[in-house]
Amino acid sequence: MMKKQLLIALLFICTTIAGFAQTVEFSNIRRMQGRGLGQIISNDELSGYFAFYEVEKEDKKNRVYHIDLTDVNLNKAGGFDIIRPKNTVLIEVTFNGENFMFVFYDKKTGLDYVVIDRSGKELGKYNMKELDKWETMRINAILMQPEVETVSSFGIGKAGFVKLSWVDNKKVGYEIVALDTKGKVLWKNGSPVDSKLLETADILNADENYTLVYVGKKTGAMTKKADFFVKLIDSKTGKTLFENQLQGNAKQDYSMLNAFVETERNSVTVIGELYAPGDEPLKDQSAGLYIQELEMDGSQKNMYSYFWDKEIKKVKNAKMTEEQKDSERKSALYIHKVIRSKDGTLTLMGEQYKKSASALGIASAVLNQGNSGQSVVDILVLNMVAIQFGSDMTIKDYQLIEKKKSRIALPQGYGTAAPPVLAAYIKAIGGFDYSFTSGDKASDKYTVIYQDLNRKEEDSKEKNDLMLGVVTVNGGAIEKSRIPVNSDGSVWVRAGKPGYVMISEYIRKGKKLKCRLESLKN
Repeated sequence: MMKKQLLIALLFICTTIAGFAQTVEFSNIRRMQGRGLGQIISNDELSGYFAFYEVEKEDKKNRVYHIDLTDVNLNKAGGFDIIRPKNTVLIEVTFNGENFMFVFYDKKTGLDYVVIDRSGKELGKYNMKELDKWETMRINAILMQPEVETVSSFGIGKAGFVKLSWVDNKKVGYEIVALDTKGKVLWKNGSPVDSKLLETADILNADENYTLVYVGKKTGAMTKKADFFVKLIDSKTGKTLFENQLQGNAKQDYSMLNAFVETERNSVTVIGELYAPGDEPLKDQSAGLYIQELEMDGSQKNMYSYFWDKEIKKVKNAKMTEEQKDSERKSALYIHKVIRSKDGTLTLMGEQYKKSASALGIASAVLNQGNSGQSVVDILVLNMVAIQFGSDMTIKDYQLIEKKKSRIALPQGYGTAAPPVLAAYIKAIGGFDYSFTSGDKASDKYTVIYQDLNRKEEDSKEKNDLMLGVVTVNGGAIEKSRIPVNSDGSVWVRAGKPGYVMISEYIRKGKKLKCRLESLKN
């Protein structure tokens, strides 16, 4: 996805030769949030980490922030300081294989997209001082969830970055802007300024060649019916290569759960749900799943359909317990990750969720005469799901991976929202238990990490601070385990090199950040 440069390669070779640290500690941390800790991805592979935190006061108006860098084994690999206004909030950090783009927000100056190289030199900046009301709403939602990682910008190789914003056109719209390493605009792509439709978008993925976007369009905010599109943009020129509506036929209608570009196959794969005639994606339960493969011009290459009560039923019901069957009833599925193994096996990693009556929401509504601000409906996040298809696209396995359910309160008005809308909301606030997927293409081994609220180990009554669920797709075969994690402070989990996760502990009183690589082997 992102081209690995010689300078970075030499730096990490040198630090790796220096020793396999596996642990590292940073001190003098005045303030830190989870989104200030992330991975450095080079050539689509993990090559290190960064940590961004506040150190001290520069003066009455400014603060000193420090960025520490390590290699993939947690050997220190440099660092630098940034001086920013005291009310600066870090929104997100993106690495394009050469440079970082820090997205900062300040009420006075708006949004700053600041490009900085690995030595700390500022290369350029793009400022959005006057924010549209919809973009202001998006930023305020992010500020209300300081520990939730936002992803609205991506690296597109040495050319620079792409970012997504909401804009106030005739109705709410979206804008995707490509910036070079000097912060200059390369191209813009988005909804028409004069569009009569409400249009929203989500960047699914971007690299130096393509930017893949999920677009939703409605006639109005209160309208239940919506049309969904998958859009492919040339990352070099900003030209739309295709924008396909997920359009049904006389037999079924479609919605989308996820999509990804398969460079090796020179195609785009779309995965979603299909619906019976007359049913609506934003209203009714789905009838099954579909997998559609598109050519790079948007024309259809292959289309496969799988119905819950036919093809999928044959591979799942025989091995499911009654409790697992109960979690299936009236639950929806969100696909987090798609993995294609070397033998052609396709694995979908998803998570179940469904609506549930909220006792607190109902009580609040009664006491406040319906103006509590909270919905009378909650969301239950249930089990993980792994669905596998053979190289001939015949469904061959469906596994429920049990974990303790979690409950998410919904804002008022969301109780009647359809599954795709609820999934977008749950994802935006970090409500799903899925954490990340790391992979090693050479060994054909991929690791999916999720958090399990059942913190007890097998055959033990003792609780751990955190329990990580691990699903390994090894040459197409699925292996499952759970790893206990204990800590003295706030814990964040990030992808590690093959066979490991990176655990970070922020000790607020000690002003320290401790990072270690934890083996995924029991």
